[in-house]
Amino acid sequence: MPAGLLTGSPINGWIPVASRSGLRPRGSILPGPKKTAVASGQAGALVGKQSLFMDAGPRAADLPETVPGLKALPVGTRITFQLRILEDNHVNFQLAKNTKTGQTALYVAFAGGKIDSYRPDGFTQFTAAKYDFAAGQNHFHVTLVLDPSSDTVALSVKLDGAKGFLVQNQPIALNGWNPTKNPHQPFTFDCRTGTKALVDQVEMVAGDQKFFWGFESPRFADGEDVEGIAGWVIHPQSQPAATSVVSMIANCELARESYTKLKQAEVALEAISLGSVVARKGVEANTRALASLEATIAADNAKRDPSRAADVEKVVPGGVPPAIGSGSRDG
Repeated sequence: MPAGLLTGSPINGWIPVASRSGLRPRGSILPGPKKTAVASGQAGALVGKQSLFMDAGPRAADLPETVPGLKALPVGTRITFQLRILEDNHVNFQLAKNTKTGQTALYVAFAGGKIDSYRPDGFTQFTAAKYDFAAGQNHFHVTLVLDPSSDTVALSVKLDGAKGFLVQNQPIALNGWNPTKNPHQPFTFDCRTGTKALVDQVEMVAGDQKFFWGFESPRFADGEDVEGIAGWVIHPQSQPAATSVVSMIANCELARESYTKLKQAEVALEAISLGSVVARKGVEANTRALASLEATIAADNAKRDPSRAADVEKVVPGGVPPAIGSGSRDG
């Protein structure tokens, strides 16, 4: 990834606290997958009943959050969130330097067993810690403590349920991030091609101000895209196949597989149904055109032979044929 740039390989799926375009399943998840989750005994969400599920699929997903109402960014401002990686390729958290130019200020990426970031005073990338995804190290608690006066951040990451840290209070670059002074500086979650991840308990505490996103009902509904809710938006770079939805079941593998198969079946059925609708509308349009043509011919015949006026009544009640095109027909 080029220094300071948000783009590089196809990124796409942010969250300032926010999000993407493409397939956006809406409405409650059907009972089957939910029953599977309950029967498995495995929680369907990281915390509570719902989490944000980001699925880049064969494309990438990008979600940003603008933190509306933030008045100040004092020393000690704290950003925390939970992340669980379901399919490990690349997911990152960013404090955007300028979304209009695609620049990044702070960068923390989980990719292929490494936790990467930028060293203080610039955009030099380094590996702050490592994790073993194959061994089940996939659920992380991330803490960022900001010090705008030194333009640095203390990064800490621990595994869920662990006493120790994978990395603790590691200085990384803030690179001038301060949305109270600079426009276009949301924080974002970026889920890249081939990655699936869950995000929950996103919190920002800045002095006496507190912002929190837990993705629970009634504000967030199961199965709905987060775009347009509580400041979340879909970044323009997000790809059509990527999704960012609130889910009650995505943390449960068996239920997730069941739901995936269900959605694939629904998409296939929708494609078949769409083809049927298009064909039916084509037949209906052709039928109307034929009726109009028959009526016009009958009217012409009636003008030439008044005795055939009754034919017009049969084709068009009242004897007035519908017009074809925009012009008149004078015979």
